[in-house]
Amino acid sequence: MLSAFSKSQPSPLPELHIQYGDYAQWQRICLATKQLDGQLAYWRERLQDWPNPLKLPGDADIPLTRDSIACGASVEFTIDRTLTDALKVLGIRCNATLFMAVLTVLKILLHKLSGQEDITVACPVAGRTRPEVEPLVGFFVNTLLLRIQVPTDATAIEILRRVQKSAVNAFKYQDVSFDTLIAELNPTRASDHNSLIQVLFIMRNVTKFENSSSELHLDSISIEELEPKFDLKLDAVATNNGLQCKFIYRTALYSEIRIRTMATQMQKLVRKIVDNPEQRITEFPYVLNLENIGKDYNY
Repeated sequence: MLSAFSKSQPSPLPELHIQYGDYAQWQRICLATKQLDGQLAYWRERLQDWPNPLKLPGDADIPLTRDSIACGASVEFTIDRTLTDALKVLGIRCNATLFMAVLTVLKILLHKLSGQEDITVACPVAGRTRPEVEPLVGFFVNTLLLRIQVPTDATAIEILRRVQKSAVNAFKYQDVSFDTLIAELNPTRASDHNSLIQVLFIMRNVTKFENSSSELHLDSISIEELEPKFDLKLDAVATNNGLQCKFIYRTALYSEIRIRTMATQMQKLVRKIVDNPEQRITEFPYVLNLENIGKDYNY
């Protein structure tokens, strides 16, 4: 296609059977005819009494304003191939994907940092659940709320099983858009939080872009997310060398050293979990006190 484009030739791609407008019309029909009522019933039950804001220890003591929450920064870290492969193997034991295994680690980390058991993390999905929309250009992404209980006395593998079940059900009922869900639930917003969702997790597989055209030279570039939409976001990319991870955070809430410490904690937590998945998470050490932030602990 690139070669044809560079030579001003007709596109070699086959004609599309439907357009994005057809997809949008299908969504409207589903809502108007209540075809999604069954899915909405699942989410109403799953998100009963939600939200329960996640209260992670922070550093800033300034009021959150429109300007302050728009400022962000990022910290990159790596989970090496050996640990990544071990996470995959652990996931197979529970019919879970690598995505579910990494999400489990994040859930346990958030539990250890916040002391809360009711943990909700938002995860985007591609939304292309029907084969006819796969070749379309357009926005299909939806945001799913993966809410699970993380009891202190549970083991890591028990949490993984909970995450696996929650994720499978969420994918099953993903046709309800996030906007529709919020309109239906009409949740009460906490006065001390700027949004309903504090943490977002996204995981991608790296794709190698091959340039088959001698007339065009293409390079991929990374774009820094300077205006975060969430208090904390974990962006993980699966590569042949492991997981390339990035915490993106609001500088109005967290300092760089705290996020770097959090990244170190997550790396060590992965090792603890894959070495002993039957260990209760209450036995996993963690750094919480402000005076300990930045210190290196031998977990």
